[in-house]
Amino acid sequence: MGYNYKIGIRKDGRSYLAIVPALPGCISHGATKEEAVSNAEAAIRAYVKAIKKKKEKVPAEDDPPHTFLLPPSAKQEKETAPHIEHKLPQVTGREMVSILRKDFGFTVVSHEGSHAILEKMAKEGRIRLSVPEHDYDLGKGLIRAILDEAHVDRLDFYLAVNPHDRQLKRLAATLRREQEGASATA
Repeated sequence: MGYNYKIGIRKDGRSYLAIVPALPGCISHGATKEEAVSNAEAAIRAYVKAIKKKKEKVPAEDDPPHTFLLPPSAKQEKETAPHIEHKLPQVTGREMVSILRKDFGFTVVSHEGSHAILEKMAKEGRIRLSVPEHDYDLGKGLIRAILDEAHVDRLDFYLAVNPHDRQLKRLAATLRREQEGASATA
């Protein structure tokens, strides 16, 4: 069954990032625009399947459905670690799913094609996202989009991927102390 949702496309290095605005966390990518749209359609099917499985209301579809170009990324940097943005580690889709499960408390609630749907309850409510489970490295734009939708700080992600990086651990401790000091004086 086809669904009619708008799909936003953005060039991301050598690939294309696809985002479905009506379904928060529904993200995919592809080597070409056409592949990104096709993968986003697979992500939509997996995402809606997970919603129906939970007996939740499926968000309204767009009429007419279409694809559109997203504005270029402003390379949003997290307050806690703007200087590690360029060091964002490369991971495969399978590695991303494993990291989100093991280190950030997500559970896999559904699979459809090459997409896993992960969920977790947070103070903001339920976080649901699609992750393409490919055996090749995800693009940095896709990794950033997944981390943003998952509410995962880039520094925490970097530490999860590189747990033995002593220099980064010291930097993280310093940044956290500075944050705690700033919030205590606010």
